Amino acid sequence: MMRNPSHKFWSMWDSWSFGTRKKGKAGCWASYGGRDFFDRMKSGQGCDKPWMLGGEHFKAPAPALLGFDQAILEFCLTKLGRWHKVWFAPNGEIAAECSRANENVLRVREADWNVCVNAQWQACAATGHLPGQESNIMHFVTPPSSLMLEALEGSKVDGYRMEDVYYLELCVLNEICENGGDIFGTQPDDSFRCRHSPARFDAFRELMLAMDR
Repeated sequence: MMRNPSHKFWSMWDSWSFGTRKKGKAGCWASYGGRDFFDRMKSGQGCDKPWMLGGEHFKAPAPALLGFDQAILEFCLTKLGRWHKVWFAPNGEIAAECSRANENVLRVREADWNVCVNAQWQACAATGHLPGQESNIMHFVTPPSSLMLEALEGSKVDGYRMEDVYYLELCVLNEICENGGDIFGTQPDDSFRCRHSPARFDAFRELMLAMDR
């Protein structure tokens, strides 16, 4: 059993891509205006920017898709009728294939990514404001109920892996959606619609900002 998962999540909110936040360092939101960053998230401001390498080229409504990288790519390939076992999923390939499959995924340049960018994308997805989304439908190709806390330890003592980000994504959605607990009963083909709660989002914002005190 992981000894302190809350510390793992706390340390992930660093300004650098896959950086580890040290004690006493402000969270990544400070780089984007602090409280104003969360207010923009809440209002949906900035959701219309490109979130996928190469741009979005959807031909049908594109729900938000979350999960482990290999599972995401396999899901999109399945929709395109070209499934094969994926052992490594490059960001560019995920973006291209999921765009063709009309699936919204977050794939920006690593230099432009951190967990604050990730959280902003989630807030856009939860309210249906992603480009081409047309509704706030989301689905989870890696069933949340299949996750094990022990896996958060991973192979990194001081840092985190891409797989760890999925755990954090589920925690964020659980905080900002009134029906967040329903996520943990979903299967890959299930549609989840976040019941967006301004009060829960405000509580989430204050929880995050309190980390800087």
